[in-house]
Amino acid sequence: MDPLQTRKNPKQTRSKIMVKNILEASIRILRELPFEKFTTNRVAERAGISVGSLYQYFPNKKAILYELEKKAINHMIKKLKSLLFDNNYSAEKRMYNAIEYFFVTESSFYEIPSSSEMDYSDHLKEIKETMNCFLRKNGYVDKHSGDFLADYLVTFISSMAEQVGLRKDRSTIKLWIQKTFDTVMKIIEKKLDMEKEMNRSLILEIDDAVAIITINDAPYNRMSLDFMDSLEETVTKIEKDDSIRAVVLTADGLDNFSVGMNLKQFSEGVARKGSSDALFDQRLKIIAAIETMKKPWIATMFGYCLGGGLEVPLGCHFRLASDEGAQIGLPELDLGGVPAWGGSARLAKCVGENYAMDMILRSKKISGKKALEIGLVHEIWPIKKLKGAALSLAHELAAQPAQAVKSMMKVLVNSNDRELEELLAEERKAVKDNANTKDSKEGMLSFLEKRKPIFNK
Repeated sequence: MDPLQTRKNPKQTRSKIMVKNILEASIRILRELPFEKFTTNRVAERAGISVGSLYQYFPNKKAILYELEKKAINHMIKKLKSLLFDNNYSAEKRMYNAIEYFFVTESSFYEIPSSSEMDYSDHLKEIKETMNCFLRKNGYVDKHSGDFLADYLVTFISSMAEQVGLRKDRSTIKLWIQKTFDTVMKIIEKKLDMEKEMNRSLILEIDDAVAIITINDAPYNRMSLDFMDSLEETVTKIEKDDSIRAVVLTADGLDNFSVGMNLKQFSEGVARKGSSDALFDQRLKIIAAIETMKKPWIATMFGYCLGGGLEVPLGCHFRLASDEGAQIGLPELDLGGVPAWGGSARLAKCVGENYAMDMILRSKKISGKKALEIGLVHEIWPIKKLKGAALSLAHELAAQPAQAVKSMMKVLVNSNDRELEELLAEERKAVKDNANTKDSKEGMLSFLEKRKPIFNK
């Protein structure tokens, strides 16, 4: 190749030097003088060239401002990247440094008039992409939610910086930076909490005196190993908490309540618990704890309610099903196995030997209407109203006198397995336990005053 062809064009080199001189002269003027005195004549004079020569490169002062803005923004983006990815500092410190720099630089843009011709969309997009990369790299977001959070944070920081710039008061800028940083970190923390909650297999919410437990694995809502461990812990927690007086057991979405155990986890479950007996015993213990708890549990049943998806609700005291779409059953025989979480025993006790035999040996899946007909569920509701109905029932039960509810559940739970004399003795004990309580006095007083009683004060 001819060496002459690789040389830089002298004219291009001279042009770059001239443009650089003009821009440097412009910056000096903007720093030293009021903007009203920023003119092309003064720029040319400071650059040591004629106005005519300046016009060869910039037709007016707006063009100069445009070039200055472009260079400033490009420099700002480069600096932000270096601050956000400087591994010498913690992620929080890097975020603070970036916000501080962005604040000082962005707010300074408002101290001089803009060229009004700059299209910031590409630059803003690059800043958001940089922020998104930082958030993901430091584990603040997952790959699905980063774009939205980065967009929100950059827009928020920019708007805060704009407020400071428009005020033209640099004395409080440190306070604004700290305030912005604190808000940004709270937003990120809240986002992390939300993602952590979304990734949990079990979600526990408290609504007044009602606990709402949600299986969080839509659309099938499998009762995974982690879910059962969490359920065991939650059952213990609820039992000890006197402020909780009723429980709703439901599942995420409207597709299925639960298809039961995640069969792919069986070997892992045996390894975790030490044996298959220990694994099954944990399930039986949890369901028994629900069943014998002296607080009413209400299960919502919709879509597939199979295997553990029926066995756990069988331990609940109320079962509400959807009037359409529910498929309820213990189809383990189709897989060459049998129910292992107490389903065969509890189903027979609930609906009788004949119906239980028919459902289990034929692996039948019955509808909500059929379940209501044979006494497996207490009520059926349209799917969109089902969860609301369960919550309403829970609040109704929670409003009843807690001591009286506890006493009656001691009598009623598993009453079919006990002799009449034992039940009568338990009932007599309940009468004595609930005599002269605050709630019994409130009940009598409200009756005399012809008003609705307010229990559990």
